[in-house]
Order: sequence, then C-alpha cells, then structure tokens
Amino acid sequence: MSSMNEHIPEDVIQRYQQRKLAPLELLTAEDYASACPACRAKLRGALSPAASAQALRMAITPLDAEPFHADEEQLAAFLDGNAHEVDREIVTTHLANCRQCAANLEELRTFRALMTAYPAKEHRPAPPRTLLERLFPARTPRSRQARVLSFGVAATVIVLLLVRWSGVVRFGGASVALNDGGGQVALGADGHISGLPQLTPDLEQTLKTALSTGRIQRPSVLTQLASARTGHAFDVEAPIGTVVESNQPAFTWKLPPGAVGCKISLAALTGGGKSLVTKMLTADHWKPKKALVRGAVYRWTVTAFNRAGKPVAAVPEVGGIAQFKVLDQAGVGRIADARRRFAGSRLALGVIYAEDGLVTDAVQEFAALHAANPRSPVAKSLEDSAQALLGNG
Repeated sequence: MSSMNEHIPEDVIQRYQQRKLAPLELLTAEDYASACPACRAKLRGALSPAASAQALRMAITPLDAEPFHADEEQLAAFLDGNAHEVDREIVTTHLANCRQCAANLEELRTFRALMTAYPAKEHRPAPPRTLLERLFPARTPRSRQARVLSFGVAATVIVLLLVRWSGVVRFGGASVALNDGGGQVALGADGHISGLPQLTPDLEQTLKTALSTGRIQRPSVLTQLASARTGHAFDVEAPIGTVVESNQPAFTWKLPPGAVGCKISLAALTGGGKSLVTKMLTADHWKPKKALVRGAVYRWTVTAFNRAGKPVAAVPEVGGIAQFKVLDQAGVGRIADARRRFAGSRLALGVIYAEDGLVTDAVQEFAALHAANPRSPVAKSLEDSAQALLGNG
C-alpha cells in the first residue's frame, strides 16, 4: 500500500478481518478506505465498523496495559437487551474472545434465573421483643402454655423491680425484715410489726412509716434550730442545728495559722439560760463547768486570737448562725425509758432519737443498723435520711 492509487491488497483485508494488522498498517488501511469507495466496501464487508473500532482499540493498546473487560453494567444491559447497537456489537465481539467476561455473563444469567424461582416476599421489621425475651433470650416460650407462664414470670420480675426501686425489700410474707439487736424486726404485709414488743401506737406508726418509706421524718424542733452555715475559717466540732442530750456539750477545734488561743461565747436565746464568754483558751477543747439550762436554745461563736490579742478568725464567719438546744427534762426521761425497753434495737432507738432531735445519736444508730444489713436498701436509705437531718442547717 505504497500509493493511494492502489487498492488494499487481499492479504491485508484478510489480516484486517483477523485483527492481525499492526497499528500503522491499520491506520493506513483506514486512510485508503476513506479515499477509495472500493476499499471501503471491502473493509466493511470484512468487518463491521463497531468491530473495527474494537480491533483498532485492541491494536493500539500497549502490551503491558490492563486488558479491556466488560463491566457489570454493560453485561446487565447486554443481557436485558437494553444495550446500544454499537455497544452490543462491541460486547458481542469481546465475549467471543474473552473467557472471563463470558463467564461473568453466564454467572449473571444463572443468578437472575435463580432469583426468579423465588416468589416476591415483603420483609417487615421483627416485632419488639417482650420483657421476658429480653431478660432470657435463650428461653423464649413458644407454646400458648409457655406464653402464659412467661407472662407470670414477667409480672413477677416487674413487681420485684418496682419493689427494688421503691426501696422496699420483701422477705416471704413480710414487706421488710431487718436484722436488729441480735433478732429480726419485720413489717408484715398486714402492716403488723414483729420483733419489737411494748410499742405505743404513736411509736408503732412512726416505725411503720420509716420501714415502708426508708425515710426519717424531720422533727419540728429542727426548724427552730435551723442554722445559717457559712465557710469556716478553721475546724470546729460543736453542736449545730441539733438537740444535745448532755447539758455540758463538748467543743473541740483546730486553731488557724497565727492564732495562739480562742474564746467561746454562748448566747442564751430561750429557756432562761445565761449567756457567757470564756476566758482565753489555749487548749483544743472545752466543756462548760456549769450545766446549761435544759430546754434552752443557745447560739455560739468560737473566735481565734493571735499573740497580740487581736482576733484573726471566727466560726461561724460573719453572717453565719450556729445554734443548738439542750434536751429538756421530759426528753431525758423518754430517752432513758426507751433505752430500757429497746436495749440493743438500733432501729427503735434511732427513730426515737430522731423524733427528739438528737440527730447525731440517730445517725450513729442507723449506721450500725446498716452495717448489720449491708444489702438492705431500706437500712441504707434510713442512714442517708438521718445524715440529711444532720445537715439541716
């Protein structure tokens, strides 16, 4: 094919049909065909335009390039009959020479045939699991009898959870049972308290309320003794916002830096008591030598001084109020009688102490009750409730 006046030789057309032409020979043949109608007719008769384009693409592809393959979209369109005429001819020509694509097409055809063998099915979300199924997934009941049984089990679980959340623990026929003083005190389902004899109606009702709610009712006397707490410049341990049984309550403290001593002032607010101010105290504790008046309410202040005799800090600070009440004589009698009748009962004594405003004593009793019943939410709740009374100021 050295001249455009010549026609394409038969051997070139044959090699063109067999896709064996070199790239330069293929381009030359196409040039001849574009200029010569006779050559163009021969080429068209040897190979369709689409196949010729495919042959050209394959001929000019570098030897180390990734071979051409029909993708899934092309194969699906070919299988559905939706492929463009040119694309369909290219894929047809390629499938005749590519085992991989032919196998992919057959696999797609088999998959579609398999899928059409199954009826259409609507898929819906699985129904929500029951409480029993969530708690015991490996033991989900199937039969009607099992479902009835599961309902009973689930109801029992719900009741137990409600009981746990309410702070009440049931033991057999009793609503609450606590180890107390070497025995057991129980509040029965009928509302009867066992394990504590000689209960007055008022005390029995107070105990029922405490056991059923896990809380200690706030006595009215604590409202009278409400104290305004402020930041403490140094540590002082003294009665505040509570009733004390002793008429000679103890004060202890730890002086702040720079202080060498302190003075305590007691101001009697009610009950006919006398106010007093101590001399300079260099120790870390103090008790009044003379008994305070029973039933009286006192307000106190501890002031620290330096070597020059000037005040450096005070507890409570300015704006704070610290006060307490000395248990009256009638209260002393009630406490003594309770200790005789309920010796060893942390529950009964704790409730009685709290009723009289002896919060510190009540906290100690309920802490011991909780220690004897470490797994009881009721015992823990009673202790927490008493602690809350201690911080009523």
